[in-house]
Amino acid sequence: MEIMINSKEVRWCWENEIFISPKIDEDGLFIEVYRIENGNLITLKRSDKKYSQKTKKDKDKLYEAILEGYKYYYKKFNKDENR
Repeated sequence: MEIMINSKEVRWCWENEIFISPKIDEDGLFIEVYRIENGNLITLKRSDKKYSQKTKKDKDKLYEAILEGYKYYYKKFNKDENR
């Protein structure tokens, strides 16, 4: 599974400068949601769950979590189309 960049949720978030991506630090791999405001990166949320990428199934779970995140923020911030 790959993130569908042509999905309306992903495109709307990108156009409104909301991005969700995997991030690696000393604790492992997690998902971070951020937006860009006036050239500054603002973290909206960092997942508590850690992800693995050892198998295809692990990668699919990570992609699914990212896509669900885009859908969540699309519904949360896109008031015009959700009426």
